[in-house]
Amino acid sequence: NNSNSFGPFCNKLKMMKSAKISLLSIAIACAKSQEPCGDERCADDDVTDYYATSSHYDKLFGNGNMGFGYYPHLERSGLSGHSGAGSTSIVLDFSQASTKLTERIMSIASIQPGDRVLDLGSGKGLACMEIARATGAQCTGVDFTPENVEKANAVSKERYPELNVRFFVGSFTDLPAEVLVDGPHNIIVSRVALCHAHSNIHEFFEQVKKALKPRTGRAIINDFLGGDGPPSETT
Repeated sequence: NNSNSFGPFCNKLKMMKSAKISLLSIAIACAKSQEPCGDERCADDDVTDYYATSSHYDKLFGNGNMGFGYYPHLERSGLSGHSGAGSTSIVLDFSQASTKLTERIMSIASIQPGDRVLDLGSGKGLACMEIARATGAQCTGVDFTPENVEKANAVSKERYPELNVRFFVGSFTDLPAEVLVDGPHNIIVSRVALCHAHSNIHEFFEQVKKALKPRTGRAIINDFLGGDGPPSETT
């Protein structure tokens, strides 16, 4: 299905309360019908416009959640690549799974009070705020879409004025000077954002090296890679 014909159907389907179809199926369909570009060479303004106008993230995944999630129950069947590691049969909803992914990142990175955390591709700032609330760390978010950054700063100031969080407009292949000056950062996290910059993956990691604390810094990157062709040797 091409996006021009499938988009209107997707919008109608999201409004059908009686539709006998799972939210996951709707989410996948809508994401495919509204994705910003078909390959990694798409223009930066296409990505910005896409995230500035998309409303399906809030409708399907919960307010402020622009990523995906971690589902512990899948580990029980080995579907996550960690066969036998899971210990629950509870299936989380999208919002719960998003929070669980952030919690898993915090655990893997061993984020401590006072740590400086940098979130690359921070969206509307939900993960950054969750990290700061749970750990007492300072969290800085960088996102390419001005509307996302405006929303993140507004929400954090209104709801969580006690948190040490702030958000900047910028690219994670060319970090804003104020972000680099504020470093080095103990931890860098990125959730489902690097997929927009596969052609610039080397620039991405050069920026990570600039912003990350030498020797003890940790970078935790959550993303998905896929395509019809063979895996890229680069990624």
